[in-house]
Amino acid sequence: MSVTRQVRPWFWSALLVSLLGAVAGALMAVVALQTFAARAQALSTFERVWSEAVAGDMLATRQALGLLAGIGSAAEQQDDFREIGDDRGKQFLDAMALAPGADLDFLDRIYAAVQQKAAFEDAAVAYAANGKVETGRRLLEGSGYVVASREMSELLHVARTEVAEALKAEAEQARLMLALAVLILAGTMLAGGLCWLRVGRLFRAQAVDLAAAHQTLAAHAGELEQRITERTRDLEAAKQAAESADQAKSAFLAQMSHEIRTPLNGVLGMADVLAQTRLEPDQGQMVDVIRSSGTTLLALLNDVLDLAKIEAGRVELECIDYSVTDIVRSTEAVFAARAAEKGIALCVELEPEAAIWCRGDPTRVRQVLYNLLSNAVKFTQAGTVAMKVSAQPRPDGTLRVRYAVHDTGIGIEQEVLDRLFSRFTQADARTTRKFGGTGLGLAISAELADLMNGDITVSSAMGQGSVFTFELDCLRGEAPARTDAQAFERSFEATGEDSGDLRILAAEDNPQNRMVLKLLLEQVGIEPVFAENGRIAVEMWQAQAFDMILMDVQMPEMSGPDATRAIRRIEAETGRTRTPIIALTANAMTHHVRECLESGMDAHVAKPVRPDILFAAIHAALEPAEAGAPTGMAASDQAAA
Repeated sequence: MSVTRQVRPWFWSALLVSLLGAVAGALMAVVALQTFAARAQALSTFERVWSEAVAGDMLATRQALGLLAGIGSAAEQQDDFREIGDDRGKQFLDAMALAPGADLDFLDRIYAAVQQKAAFEDAAVAYAANGKVETGRRLLEGSGYVVASREMSELLHVARTEVAEALKAEAEQARLMLALAVLILAGTMLAGGLCWLRVGRLFRAQAVDLAAAHQTLAAHAGELEQRITERTRDLEAAKQAAESADQAKSAFLAQMSHEIRTPLNGVLGMADVLAQTRLEPDQGQMVDVIRSSGTTLLALLNDVLDLAKIEAGRVELECIDYSVTDIVRSTEAVFAARAAEKGIALCVELEPEAAIWCRGDPTRVRQVLYNLLSNAVKFTQAGTVAMKVSAQPRPDGTLRVRYAVHDTGIGIEQEVLDRLFSRFTQADARTTRKFGGTGLGLAISAELADLMNGDITVSSAMGQGSVFTFELDCLRGEAPARTDAQAFERSFEATGEDSGDLRILAAEDNPQNRMVLKLLLEQVGIEPVFAENGRIAVEMWQAQAFDMILMDVQMPEMSGPDATRAIRRIEAETGRTRTPIIALTANAMTHHVRECLESGMDAHVAKPVRPDILFAAIHAALEPAEAGAPTGMAASDQAAA
């Protein structure tokens, strides 16, 4: 660092000395050359003008002498004399004016001498013109003319000598200035060279220091690299431990989800069967509430899984067809009774353009709506909770579906709105004590909305209520096929067959699910044969023929996918006709469906089982055109679920 600080002033000094010296020397050289050239030009001009003046004077004298000698035409010679003689004084003055610092008195003396000589010659020419040639000749031969001529010649000689010397002196000064400029330029170049030499030495010293520093840094880098390697090894171990813990957590949550879904399947299945019996109107409403509450419990179970997945960044979204109307009406049915208990009105307005099918994740959409309506009912003590659903087409062919939930509840303070969608956040501690809740619902809903390319906004005023708006961009979907019990039976009657003749093997380890499945199939006259695990199902299928197999996924001894792979392998080895296999499982995520289809199953129906979806899947799997190929009912199943 110290060497760097030393280099900088020397560098700038060398640069400035070199530049300033070069500029100063160049300027002085240019000025000297210009001065020298100007003086040389002036000297040349002086010599030319002076020669012309002397020649003019000599010509005028010759003309005068010629006129007196009678040579040539007198009139022409007299005119030539006057023309030449009138300008000779002025010509000498012009030549003298070129001299630097000309002496005016000396110029007057020269002019007077020239004029005096000219006067003698003019008088002689005048005598000759009047016929007195001899008088004019004596005048020019007299001592006065001789003296005037000699004085003029001496003055002109002195003037020419002085002017020439003055011009030469100035030219010499210009030459000296040029020499000085060359010396200055050489001196500055020498000084700049010394400065650059010093800079070079400093740079060499700095290079040595940098080399030493590089070696030191290389040593430190080696040490740091070793430390980083050790840290990386530790981090890898910690990462593997964390991944193992995360996998264990995910497996635990998946197992718990399955264990909870299994009894829930019994509750919802029995509710569906009970709904098919003769019930009083109020009993029918109670069954509907049981079914809706079971669906709500299923959504709450999903909330637990969602929280863990959101924390791990592993939320998976479905992309299936679903009915906006079904979602809205099922949500309304769940919260209508709760609103009635509190004495508040629940109004749901579904605009005609919103009664459509969309593609997306219906479970997540329903989850967000459940949370918004649940909060609205919870925090509204009197008045109305309203949900308005609208849809607006967009230029790119998608739909902007808008769910607006209005309430006349307690409202939210403005300073709380900014942190409302944070986890474990409610308006204040009094809200938690009075209304309960964990403060997770809105945070999960906001993150789910963001994952679905949507958003949730809120506007609220204390004592006036709140408006939560959930907006979502969706693609248009298609309604799936559904088959109720009567339609299922009619489809067989149309072909002259009886649905009761179908032999269906059901692999299910849970007694409650076996009971639900038995009651559902008995509605269309089918008596299923049950196997308690996958191994028994394979053995029973080998022993006798079945038209279809309903296969659970998670079973002891042999899972549903393993049993399916075993059946497909035996079919391939023996040439036996392919038996349609439909998965019945609580594992309803996309990758679960994919695993089932990849194992050789033909369709997927999620638990809790809906009768219309199950019958539609059976009907599609038995279609001759679809024999030996997956029916693709997994998407329809999940849409209806």
